[in-house]
Amino acid sequence: MTDLTAANTWTARLWALTADVDLSTHQTPTNLDRIRDAILAGAARPVQPEYVPVPSSHVARLAAMAERLGSEEAPLMGLVGRSVSSTLGFARALSDRSADAITSYGTAEYGSPTEDLIARAEEALAGPAGTAVADGREAMIDAVGLAGIVERVLVRMGVDGWTAVVRDHMSARMAVASAAREVRIRADATVTPTQLRGLVVHEVGTHVLRADEGARQPLQMLARGLPGYLETEEGLATHHEAQVDPRPARLRTFALRVLAADAALHGGIADVMARLTDHTSPAAAFPIALRAKRGMADLTIPGSPLKDVVYLRGLLSVGAHLDANPDDHALLMAGKLGLGDLDTARALQAEGLLSVPAPRVLQLLEEARQPDPPWNG
Repeated sequence: MTDLTAANTWTARLWALTADVDLSTHQTPTNLDRIRDAILAGAARPVQPEYVPVPSSHVARLAAMAERLGSEEAPLMGLVGRSVSSTLGFARALSDRSADAITSYGTAEYGSPTEDLIARAEEALAGPAGTAVADGREAMIDAVGLAGIVERVLVRMGVDGWTAVVRDHMSARMAVASAAREVRIRADATVTPTQLRGLVVHEVGTHVLRADEGARQPLQMLARGLPGYLETEEGLATHHEAQVDPRPARLRTFALRVLAADAALHGGIADVMARLTDHTSPAAAFPIALRAKRGMADLTIPGSPLKDVVYLRGLLSVGAHLDANPDDHALLMAGKLGLGDLDTARALQAEGLLSVPAPRVLQLLEEARQPDPPWNG
């Protein structure tokens, strides 16, 4: 694989483009609060979403890059080309915002929920709720305290250049931003010590450590993800979390996302809410329902970006793979790659272009199982 230098050069160009225009900020409505209030109040029609437009110049630059890379046949440059094409497809779908454009991109990128996956989601929701809700017997840890713990975990894991930051206006309680090298914590987030163990293993033990190992590899793409890595990324994170909490709260969330994606393909956001509120409260259902429609100009018609099918599917596929091939765990933790990239990873390893150290997450899992983890402070 002699195209390493070229692959890294083009990867840096793509990262510069995506830093200039973060497409994820263009798929969330700017009038989110009004939409939520209308739906939770039972309005006959939801408020139409408003978005920050994707700059046409950004789409043009991505298209030019994709055209340039279309003739590249070298293996690593092929990976770069797939990343550029995926990013371009996302930008075009968000520029169009029609249900057809959003759904076509999502189907090509993530696939549709199968009957088997829907059945597995319903099975997960039929069981106990896990640790999603505090039972009142544990002291709560606030966002500042959580940030301090995350900082100590980063130090213990030997992760340099990363930091924990508390931020307003986040949907998730905690999120990892690999490009910024930040673990972001929502300002109003609270967790119990029991919830903390799974959260640390999921976010830091998987998302941060895979990014950190990837940044140490010769192929720079491994720091932020090879094309299609997300399904394995989230599946692996929840696989680790389940070793601390046998029924992690995220399992129910992932199951709800599958049902939301399926409902969104057949109806509007009101139909998605109706499907979800059989299993959870309207307030908890709303962000999941909106995710199943994000980016769309009209929330009342069928269509979905379908990204949310990958989370439960990833958990199932990663678990099955590692049951059959436990030795692949170290390879998967060497960077942000998917199960489908294992042959590429082995080829890189054979050429001395991929190091595969003992996974640091094993130490973190051991610490998380202790009655008083050493990172509690």
